[in-house]
Amino acid sequence: MVLPRRWCLPAALLALGCGAPAPTSDGVEDEAADEIEGAYTEAALLVAAADGLAIPPTPLALRPAVAAAFAARRAEVLFRPSSCVTASSAGPAATYTLDGCHGPGNVSGVSGAVTVTFSTAGDGTLRATARSAGLVAEGARVDLDADVTLGVGSGAVTATVTSRTAIVGPRGSTLQRDGGFSVTWTVATQCVSFDGEWRTSSRRGEATTRARDIVRCMGRCPQAGGSVSYALAGETVTLTFTGGRTARWSSTTSGAGTLALLCQP
Repeated sequence: MVLPRRWCLPAALLALGCGAPAPTSDGVEDEAADEIEGAYTEAALLVAAADGLAIPPTPLALRPAVAAAFAARRAEVLFRPSSCVTASSAGPAATYTLDGCHGPGNVSGVSGAVTVTFSTAGDGTLRATARSAGLVAEGARVDLDADVTLGVGSGAVTATVTSRTAIVGPRGSTLQRDGGFSVTWTVATQCVSFDGEWRTSSRRGEATTRARDIVRCMGRCPQAGGSVSYALAGETVTLTFTGGRTARWSSTTSGAGTLALLCQP
C-alpha cells in the first residue's frame, strides 16, 4: 500500500480535507479513508449532543432530562441551516432528525435520525447512549452504537466513548469498528481535542487505528504534534501534523513524504 490517494482524516475528529492524488495499490487506502471518515462523523454527532451541557451550571447539566432538553435546544445552532434539523426531547432522550445538514467539524450532507439517551450512574456521572440506523453523512452510511461517559465543567465537556459502529463508506467498504476514544470540546474557544484507539473488521482482515494528541480550534488546521496511524496487513501509515496546511506521512513499506491539508492555518 502507498499513501492513500484520498487520505481524509476525522475532523471533529477534525475536518482536515484531503491530499493531492497519489498512486494507489490494492484499495486498502480507500478502506482506510472510509474508516477514518466514519470515525469523524461519529465524533461530530457526539459533540453535537454534548455541546449544550457546558453552558448551564454543572449540577443542572447533570440531570438526564435537563441534559436532553439542552441537547435538543442546541441542535439548531450546531446544524446548519436551522431548517434542516428537527430536534425534540422527551424525558432523558433527545432526538435529531436531519435532512441535508452541515454539522460540527464541517461534516456535510448529514441526513437521518439520531437518538441520545442520558442517564446518571450511581456515582453521579452523566452517561449517554447514542443510536442511529441508516444515517448518511459525507456519502457514507453510519449505524451508530455508542456508550458515552460525560464530564462537565469550566466551559468544557469531555466524552469517553465506547463504540460498536457499522459503516458503509463512500467507496463501498463495509466496516465494523470496535474501540474507544476520548473527546474534549471547549465551547468558548471551539477547540476539539481527540485521542483514541480502535479496531476495524473488513473483508481484508482487522486493522488498528490510533489517534494521538490531536487538537483543532476554530475550524483551523490541527495543531502541531498530533498523529494518526492506520495498521493493516503488515503495513502502518502514520500522519504527523505540523501545525499548518501540510502534514508529514510515513509508511513502514512505502517511504515517506508530505500531504496537503484543506484547512486554514
